[in-house]
Amino acid sequence: MTFKTPFIGALSAVVLAFATPAFAQDADASSDAETANTDTAATELPQIAAEDVTDEQVDGFVAAFVAVSQVRAEYLPKISEQESEEARQALVEEANAAVVEAVGDATDMDAKTYVAIGKAAETDKELSDRIAKGIEAAQAE
Repeated sequence: MTFKTPFIGALSAVVLAFATPAFAQDADASSDAETANTDTAATELPQIAAEDVTDEQVDGFVAAFVAVSQVRAEYLPKISEQESEEARQALVEEANAAVVEAVGDATDMDAKTYVAIGKAAETDKELSDRIAKGIEAAQAE
């Protein structure tokens, strides 16, 4: 069963705005020394069941969500102002790197784990509610 709420729509938009290319880029960098057989596995998301997400992971996700939201707010207007595709692509790549850095700076989780938790929240109302409460508390501070 899939739960669709306004929060989940916003969460999905922010989680996936830059994160998919960002975690792929991060995985590519870490897989340079690996063999071809493990390159494909390096770009896959970790399997995270919603019921296994700890309170500490929710707190980390919330901190990363706030950081990624700030990166997104900074870069989206810049990207849309660019006239050439090359300039837009260069800013998207810069934003991807900023997302990976923001997630790492905000918490000890990596971008792949961040995206995996966000995807788990898309289909689990309880996890979605836990994250929403954390985001509301963070925004109230």
